Amino acid sequence: MKIILPFKFDGTFTAYQKRGYEFGIISAVERDTRSWLLSKYCNCRWDPGGNAKLDFVVTDGEWFAADGVFQIETVRSRKRTSSFLDLDWIDIAKRHIENGIYVYGYFDEYCIPAKTAYLRNHFKHSFFIYGFDDEAGSFYAAGYTKNERFEPYSFSFDEFGQAIEALSHTDLTFVRLNPAFDFCVDLKGLFYSLYDYTYSQCTLSPQQAGFIYGIDTTRKMAEHICGCIESHRYTDLRYSRFLFEFKAFMNERIIYLRERGVIRLDTCNYSDLAEQFRTLHLLCIKNNMTGNSPALKEWPEKLRKIADSERDYMLNLLDDYETYLKAVGQKLN
Repeated sequence: MKIILPFKFDGTFTAYQKRGYEFGIISAVERDTRSWLLSKYCNCRWDPGGNAKLDFVVTDGEWFAADGVFQIETVRSRKRTSSFLDLDWIDIAKRHIENGIYVYGYFDEYCIPAKTAYLRNHFKHSFFIYGFDDEAGSFYAAGYTKNERFEPYSFSFDEFGQAIEALSHTDLTFVRLNPAFDFCVDLKGLFYSLYDYTYSQCTLSPQQAGFIYGIDTTRKMAEHICGCIESHRYTDLRYSRFLFEFKAFMNERIIYLRERGVIRLDTCNYSDLAEQFRTLHLLCIKNNMTGNSPALKEWPEKLRKIADSERDYMLNLLDDYETYLKAVGQKLN
């Protein structure tokens, strides 16, 4: 038997694997989900104490299940319990895929040939399975590989079992796309999300003490780069990649709003701004590879100016947006 569930590698968000998994499922739906996606993922936050400091503002942790898009079930087990030893992880994964359910969890990449850590060091990291092939005896997976790209790869059933059993405990999360979910766009809700982003706040979900939100995360990135330069540390490429992916998606969102007649602003100004974050990411890569990128030293101050310019642009966008909503009879709180 061979089963491959719908999954699309569109490259929109790959700074973190879990966002690539999420986007891959939604983007593979055979109807327009892009407009809905553009109405979400609008705000970001900087968590000073987090492992992944820069990420989206989400309401329920790893997945956007609170919106009703996904139906989630998690199985937790510890190695020292009889339940862990009795569970057939390979069979569990296959049975869920047969029922149209994706499998997400954590394993030890030491056991997985496609990973950089293979036979080198034990590294607990997330995996995502969207298919299997009995004849080949392998699972189809998505994630970062030793090629340093978010891409499809595979591993044998035995390698999967070994990678699970190498951990002291494991969680498997089963993710099903809600077949009844209506991917309609809430333009009023999108306005409030963009309002939060522009004013660097979080009113649509619980605000966390000490977190930085919205445009001000660009200023925190400036501080991160300053700290890395002063202490001769690598910059965290997840953050620079996230920023350029986030701004590129915001640019696509702004073009969408212009095409729908919601705003009248010239989109070229934001396109130019967004492209600067791609340049920043490439400079961070160069800095980490060579240990020396003089041009990067100019960026902390440049980022602060970009943040000011972006806020000015977004304030004008909100004015246009509010005018549109009033014109179509949408009252704002």
